[in-house]
Amino acid sequence: KNMSDDDMTRMLEGMANIGPEEEARMRAMGADPAMMKKAAQMMSSNPLMRNAAKTMMKNMTPEQMAQASQQAQQQMSNMSPGDIEKAMEQMNK
Repeated sequence: KNMSDDDMTRMLEGMANIGPEEEARMRAMGADPAMMKKAAQMMSSNPLMRNAAKTMMKNMTPEQMAQASQQAQQQMSNMSPGDIEKAMEQMNK
């Protein structure tokens, strides 16, 4: 539950560097590996966003984290690639 900055950094690096097998498992679960990689890279380069994510995850159960992830992916699935890119740029400011 309480992740150090190093723990969070390692988790984000792992998310950004997944292999083909993990990507296939994610797709089977309805997740978008490319979007997850992009979000992980964005959080890695933005300390404020990384700390916000760490604080939010600290108070969530694994089930709540999975549900939040699915909900975010569902919302993004209705967006165009340009809209997603624009939203990520806004969050990174």
